[in-house]
Amino acid sequence: MNVMSRTRTTIFQFLSMILICFSSSLLAQPTETLTARVVDEKNEGVPFASVRLIKYNSGVITNADGSFQIPAQHEFLTDTLVISCIGFRTRRVAMAGLDPSKQNTIRLQSSAVELTAVEIRAANNKRLTGSRIVERAIKRIPYNYPTSPFAYIAYYRDYQLKDNQYVNLNEALVQVIDGGFETDDQLKTRVQLIEYRQNPAFTIDTVARQPYDNRKRKFIPNATLKNFHGNELATLMVHDPIRNHEVVSFSFINKFDRDFLYNHRFSMAGRIVEDGRELYIVSFVSNDRVSGTEHQAIGRLFIEKENYRIHKLQYSTNEWQEHKAVPIYTVNVEYALRAEKMYLNYISFNNTFRMGNANDFRVLSAHQSTDSAGFIVRFSHEPTMSALEPGYYDFRINGKRVDVRKVVFTEGKAGNPKYHLEVLVLPRHKSEFDKELKESVMKSMTIDFHGITDLAGREINIPTYIDATQYREIFVQQLLNSNTKPKQYPEMNKNTPLYAIPGTENHDASSKYWMNTPLKTEIKN
Repeated sequence: MNVMSRTRTTIFQFLSMILICFSSSLLAQPTETLTARVVDEKNEGVPFASVRLIKYNSGVITNADGSFQIPAQHEFLTDTLVISCIGFRTRRVAMAGLDPSKQNTIRLQSSAVELTAVEIRAANNKRLTGSRIVERAIKRIPYNYPTSPFAYIAYYRDYQLKDNQYVNLNEALVQVIDGGFETDDQLKTRVQLIEYRQNPAFTIDTVARQPYDNRKRKFIPNATLKNFHGNELATLMVHDPIRNHEVVSFSFINKFDRDFLYNHRFSMAGRIVEDGRELYIVSFVSNDRVSGTEHQAIGRLFIEKENYRIHKLQYSTNEWQEHKAVPIYTVNVEYALRAEKMYLNYISFNNTFRMGNANDFRVLSAHQSTDSAGFIVRFSHEPTMSALEPGYYDFRINGKRVDVRKVVFTEGKAGNPKYHLEVLVLPRHKSEFDKELKESVMKSMTIDFHGITDLAGREINIPTYIDATQYREIFVQQLLNSNTKPKQYPEMNKNTPLYAIPGTENHDASSKYWMNTPLKTEIKN
């Protein structure tokens, strides 16, 4: 589905999303793990840092709070971790030096960022502006990224963050077989499922995991979800505008090689040295003529000086509410240099959403009593005495209002006769009411409620909403050697929701690849 904003100035083509609900099959996972958290000098978590085992050439990406975990397997314990992240100095840590009984802390030092007013010039002495650097980087995509087939193993997950708690965590190990950047990613790239599961250790929130309805149940404020062809994982991969530079990815990038420069304004934000390579930091903001005044997209690109390789793209779109920028969605895409070409490191996408509050005070049911004396109305919570006010009930048959004579509580809850959830609503003219009701055959019967409150002071049928965040992410764990033929796993049908695909287990793969399951609670610095 694509999200379209309700704005007067432009149609806001947003994102694609399908809420997923994986099979509850359990995976064979190592029971013992080494956990650690990568932090900076201020002890704040470093998100999306690359953590790799040297000997096994595999690893994970840190979570949003900087945490990660690696199985405590004997062969891994003799290896060394290389922790790297753009903006920080690379660090090596021996696995044997980590304590399996606690969460370890690995501190990174920031790289020196040069913010300078000195002009940057090309070899021909022509001034290089931010837009010119980006233009050259886009033109260099066919040369800097792989055009021949390649494959990688990746860890996919999606979840929601609600009240600082991770809920509805779904995880998968996948093998992606890509024909190269000259092929159509959506049509030609194959994805094979190695393993997947709905993690039973995390809370299942049925309200948060329900599909978006664009109305009151679950929705993105001021946006509309439209149909998109492809399941959850395929949808996420569309949000890599570098791999999909020739097709529409998401607003307001649209087609990266055609629209990105026109849709944004660019400026030099500085330079940084990363593993001996100098990177330009180019910041950008969306043009009002494209995003409208209600929305604004901002972000940064990290582009290598010598050959204009794009290492990282950070992209966020906000909505202006009372002169304050409110986040709508964020996309982070990073590539890493391997064998003289840039290969995907991770894609992380999240969007805010609202959902109806299941704890609202509302009417659960209204039906005619068995003795036809009136109507039984059942509430979600115990009401106050306001529930006995006849004027708060509006019954209409064929548009004609039915006068209510009296409202009484029915029998109380077993064991507590003073606890009431139901009332009996009695009409003033019962014979007339029965006659009209019979003639209407219930087709034109309407009931409305107002003014009734519960013991917590909530008014009947007044909806309130809960804000939460949806995450969908893929992290490359191992780039397969070009001389090695990928092992075959069950092929994933991109048009079939993952929850409709039978669950898979692969004990052999579990010994080499693993789920980087986040902690149940987000770590606050």
